[in-house]
Amino acid sequence: MTEIDRRDLLILTAGTTLGLVSAGPAMAQTQPFDITAAMHGLKGISIPEQITVLGTGGSGCWPAVFAAMCGVKEMLLIDASDVSADDLGRTCFRPSDIGRPKSEATADIVKIFRPETQIKTIKRFVNPGDNDIYFGTVLFDGVDYVPLNKALPEEAAKRNMKYVQGFYKGLYAGVTSKYFETEWTKGGDGPVWPPSAALSGILQIYAVFAAPFNFTGNPANLHMPDEVMAAAFVNGSSRPTK
Repeated sequence: MTEIDRRDLLILTAGTTLGLVSAGPAMAQTQPFDITAAMHGLKGISIPEQITVLGTGGSGCWPAVFAAMCGVKEMLLIDASDVSADDLGRTCFRPSDIGRPKSEATADIVKIFRPETQIKTIKRFVNPGDNDIYFGTVLFDGVDYVPLNKALPEEAAKRNMKYVQGFYKGLYAGVTSKYFETEWTKGGDGPVWPPSAALSGILQIYAVFAAPFNFTGNPANLHMPDEVMAAAFVNGSSRPTK
């Protein structure tokens, strides 16, 4: 059997993104899928059993779905807001999800692909001092509230959780394990290309589950040259933008 390296994992995961575009409820009716068997032979992969996704909009819904597809068994999904029409341009939500809590809509999408995943959803605003939002061994930060973004990496480290945050703008996407002083573009305030949001989710999964953690670029410099982003696809490693 030919050994599959990390680049192949990224290609496989990218293929999953394309599948999301046309997937429907019928997928849940197919024969049981054994993710462990499908991943047999892949080296250097560590799939956590439990995760937290804080913020399930454009930055958080994608890693939630991809995490479940990779074999995560339980997840806590937290978001304070409801799905709006603007969200359809950067998330995997459906038009029928408009008006629903984002955490619940994300849970339903996850269940389409992995109905066995155990999910707890919470609709609430989270403050930096809240201590009941940490579940499992990985924290995906999908919020755009600066005081919370500043606090989360340290709070996750205290609990021996890996911390990751995805970012995207225009045709660029990246991932970081640190907090950077930068101004994030709110929801529908700028042009968004859906694959960029999905790619940020893929990079989050790839960085935490399959590779020694590196960050792709610096989120303070969202206009990264193509060659910097291309580095993220070479042998599971990346280099930062200076």
